[in-house]
Amino acid sequence: MVQVVGKRGACGEFGALGVVELRGVGAHDVWSFVADVEQQPTWNNGVKHSRVVERRGNCKSVHQVLSWNFLALRGDMHLKLDQMEDPAALTINTELTSGTMMRAFRSRVGVRETAPGVCELEMEMFMQPAIFVPFGIRHMVGGQVRRQLRGVLSNLQTRFEARAAARAARGGGGARAGGEEETRQWGAGLALPLWGWQPQWPAAAQQQQLRLQQRLQAQAPWWTAVDIVAAA
Repeated sequence: MVQVVGKRGACGEFGALGVVELRGVGAHDVWSFVADVEQQPTWNNGVKHSRVVERRGNCKSVHQVLSWNFLALRGDMHLKLDQMEDPAALTINTELTSGTMMRAFRSRVGVRETAPGVCELEMEMFMQPAIFVPFGIRHMVGGQVRRQLRGVLSNLQTRFEARAAARAARGGGGARAGGEEETRQWGAGLALPLWGWQPQWPAAAQQQQLRLQQRLQAQAPWWTAVDIVAAA
C-alpha cells in the first residue's frame, strides 16, 4: 500500500511525504537498493541517467538526467546532487547542488523494519522550479509532485513484490536471503509503469493502510487537507 500527502517547505517549496510497506524483504536490503543510485534508471522511469562522479566516505556526488513534462512542455533536467547515506540509521538524504530547471531540491529516505520480513519505507521530497510559478497553477505543480512520489513508491513496491514472488517460486529462504547482491540483480530487467498500479488489499492490510494514513495526516500541515484527499 502506498500513502502520499502534499506538503509545503519552509520557503514555499512544493513537497510530498509518502510511506510504503514492503513485504518479504529486509530493511537493509531495501536501503541498499535505494542507495544504489546508478540503478535508478532501471526501475524509475523518470530517471534517464544516473552516475556517481565522486565518493567521499558516506557521501556521493551524483549526476542525473531526469525527464520532465508539465502541460504541453517536456524536456530533460541535468542535476548535480549530493547523496548522504547513513547505513546504521538506514537513511538517505539528497540535496541539489546545481542543475537546470530546478532552483532547489532535497529528499529524505528512511527505512525501518516493522515485523520479520516486513519493512516500511518513508520518503519525503521538496522542490522549487527555477522559474516563478503563478498562483493559479501552483496546485497543479503540487499535484505533479505527489504523483511523482506515488509513482516512485509504487515502482519500489512492485519490484520487491516481484522479487519475493520469484524467491517463493524457487522455494527460497527468508527476507534477507541473497543479501545485497540479490537486491542488485533485481535492479535491472523489468519495465515498470511510473504510476497507476493499484492492488487489492485484504482486511488486515486495509487496517494497516488506515494507520499509515492517520500517521501521515498527523505530520501534514493544516493546508494539505485537500492534498490528502487528492492523493488517496
